[in-house]
Amino acid sequence: MTNLNAPGNSAANEAQLFTPFPTLESCTPAQKDALNRIRYIITDTDNTMISHSCALVNPAGAPSANLVSALVNAYNHDIRIIACTGRNRAMIREDARMLGLYGWIGEMGGITCLCHDPHNNMRETWHYTCADMPYSPSCGITPHECIRNSGAIDALLNEFSGDLEYYNDNMVGYQYREVTVALRGNVSNAKAQELLDSYALPLDWIDNGIAGTVDPRYTTLTCPITDPAHPIYTYHVAPRGLTKGSSVRACMEQLGATKDEVLCCGDSPADCSMAGVSDAFMLMQNGASNPDCIASLAATASSCTLYLSHGIACDGFAHMLNTLCALR
Repeated sequence: MTNLNAPGNSAANEAQLFTPFPTLESCTPAQKDALNRIRYIITDTDNTMISHSCALVNPAGAPSANLVSALVNAYNHDIRIIACTGRNRAMIREDARMLGLYGWIGEMGGITCLCHDPHNNMRETWHYTCADMPYSPSCGITPHECIRNSGAIDALLNEFSGDLEYYNDNMVGYQYREVTVALRGNVSNAKAQELLDSYALPLDWIDNGIAGTVDPRYTTLTCPITDPAHPIYTYHVAPRGLTKGSSVRACMEQLGATKDEVLCCGDSPADCSMAGVSDAFMLMQNGASNPDCIASLAATASSCTLYLSHGIACDGFAHMLNTLCALR
């Protein structure tokens, strides 16, 4: 979630960084040439491709077929869409299947699955990505279990007792995760990383932003959970070096895709790690107020084209797809 009060937000800086994603009428010959080479869209889901966790509404929450129509248009033009999300396999696999996506990357980059044929699940191929954390599938357990077995998670929960808990999927008391460990609470990021660094297994502490409403029926937190001055954050403990960017790089190698064939999209600092992996990145308008996004993208401005979406969230995403199709 964007912190609108953080320092460093500058409309002037944004104007220098970004090229507005073109309309069909405004597209220059050079832009048309570059955009016509794009075959793959690797995109964040929530507040990028989809608004309000629903494919049938617009950013205002009103019923809309705009996204669905654009996905059909892209499918007809063989523009292949791959979701890249923090969601686990159980969540994103069915979303991707029903939306006709070419594949998905889950758990902040920890699992990559390419469907090859959205109508035939038997053609799925998938693998874990653990970056700098040693892992061999022959060990018989998942990377998530390796992290749990290291003792680091228990140490975190003990150190921050009452201020940190497991962030269980669907609030059922169990983590349907295979790579990362999801947590929520309000703790010092620096102290959490320092504790992880005391363990032999190389791990990163990832702050994934402010959580939504915490249901008091499903929490063990004793710290304030409804005080805006004391927000509850979501966190991931992940293999060292694992980012959406590192997973996109591995996915592109698996696809045999060149940098000019891929456009990445997102609205958060975690999504901005994808910039520079491909030749083009589109930041959603709703992410442009986040100074952490601007700072991250400023560091990659020389290595890729940075677009700013033509609309907010799914409206901007649909406009991008329809423009790519019209140019073909």
